[in-house]
Amino acid sequence: MPKLFDALEPIASKIAEQQGLELVDIEMVRSGSDRILRVSIDKPGGVGLTDCEKFSEPFGNELDVIDPIKERYYLEVSSPGPERPLRKDSDFTRFAGSEVEIRLKEVLEGKRVIKGRLAGLENQDLVIVIDGVQQVIPRILVTQAKLKPDFDF
Repeated sequence: MPKLFDALEPIASKIAEQQGLELVDIEMVRSGSDRILRVSIDKPGGVGLTDCEKFSEPFGNELDVIDPIKERYYLEVSSPGPERPLRKDSDFTRFAGSEVEIRLKEVLEGKRVIKGRLAGLENQDLVIVIDGVQQVIPRILVTQAKLKPDFDF
């Protein structure tokens, strides 16, 4: 998946920027026997159906030209949703103070999944507050980071 993201990110980012959007994520997922190329975009105030359609057409056309995915797939363009993935340095700065879930390549202090409040970045590593205690998570160990909003009803 990271290779697919790296291959498609420049194209998707360019189209997103031209439309006043931000590329959040690109991932290939399975739904039953179908493969779905899921692209998440955002903008201040959130994206709507029109934004997704406007992005989808030129991006789909570029995919047809470069043909990076040999198997049959569906293109899905949507907002990142409440559990937005965090990938870029700017994401970790922008969402400092938010609840997050971090998945790790290996066990760190007895855990592979860490949940806490994102404090930000320190020397390219993540700083998470867990039960009032700051913990530095080496970025190289992170396989996935996403917002984990606390919905209290």
